[in-house]
Amino acid sequence: MGGSGEGELEVRALANDAEATWVEPTPADIAKHEDLYEITYKEATRTLDDQSAEVNNARTRAVQYLAFVGSATAFLLGTAVKDITQRDGTFYVIATAGSSLALLGLVCIAALLNPWQTPLYKRVEPKLLLVNFIERQVPIPNKAEMFRELSIHFENWQSANQRRLKSVRILYFASILLGSLQLLLWATLTWLAG
Repeated sequence: MGGSGEGELEVRALANDAEATWVEPTPADIAKHEDLYEITYKEATRTLDDQSAEVNNARTRAVQYLAFVGSATAFLLGTAVKDITQRDGTFYVIATAGSSLALLGLVCIAALLNPWQTPLYKRVEPKLLLVNFIERQVPIPNKAEMFRELSIHFENWQSANQRRLKSVRILYFASILLGSLQLLLWATLTWLAG
């Protein structure tokens, strides 16, 4: 789901080198290279779309895994619990731990699915475009200047989204781990019922 490999480190090093030699472009330079600013804008938009897709994919996979864990739990408990005639302390400890893990897993998945828990910046509101770019007091920007300004805003949003994606990744990993531990306990209970 994301990470920092050698390729990403090389890109960051190149970006740092470029930042060190960066000079503020003039409006004439910006207008002259509209096609390059459009490429930058499209790349920034693609990155925001990728971040949004990562959240949606994590949510989808977590729900699929929840369905798998639920089915496996039903099978394991359906075969084990009915055959257990003597329920001792071990049974109740394992059953309580398994139920607790199931509840914690559901809480993690509910938090992951909650759209207010993991919002991402991904789209520009029309009012922002009008007020900050088109109808501002200074001269109205040309298309290239607008691409440039939006790309800069999108970079800030990407950074803010990375912090939010971290919580999505943690919730996703926790839901997978809790589901796996839960299945391990139910399998142990089934084995003990033997």
